[in-house]
Amino acid sequence: MKKTSWLRLLALMLALALTVSLVACDGESPLGTTDGDDPPIQPGGDAYAALEYFLGEIYAVGGYSDMLTDMLNAPPSTEDTFYNHLVTSRITEENETYFLGSDSLVYDAAIASDPAMSPTLYSLCLLVAETEDQAETLATELKKSANPMKWVCTGLADDDVYVARSGCYVILVMSARDGEKLISAFHAVVGGVTTAVPCDR
Repeated sequence: MKKTSWLRLLALMLALALTVSLVACDGESPLGTTDGDDPPIQPGGDAYAALEYFLGEIYAVGGYSDMLTDMLNAPPSTEDTFYNHLVTSRITEENETYFLGSDSLVYDAAIASDPAMSPTLYSLCLLVAETEDQAETLATELKKSANPMKWVCTGLADDDVYVARSGCYVILVMSARDGEKLISAFHAVVGGVTTAVPCDR
């Protein structure tokens, strides 16, 4: 009986070691990179997974203002200390007017990256449409609907609202300091990716 238990424990430990080694090996090849000259491939999964992937890659470009960099690098908050960090949320019917300024925009999926502490005047939204034509219309309408005064008692100037499109993807940035850099990072990241399922014209 004891020998059987020992063998089971040993088998479990070996399986655990194998799992850890596979995860470690997978980490050696960063997501979205290839060994050849081809552009990186968009990760599989649903539209939200792709949007979260792009968001991470955009932030990884770096070179942003101290405020945004501090939020990106903020450690987890504790019971005694709160650190202002970025929170990623899915945009739904309940919150789309707050994030996008409208409840009538047409898109497949959307996420928002906003500070945990309000009002910190920063917001980034990523959206994806079914076709490039729909994305172009979405970008035009989003530029009109975005509300830089969405924060209570304060807000940004209209010039601090940035909207751009690449393929089926659209980005909305509201920031007084990082708009242009984030738009540039968006084009570099999304424009350099071969999508798993190309969108239609």
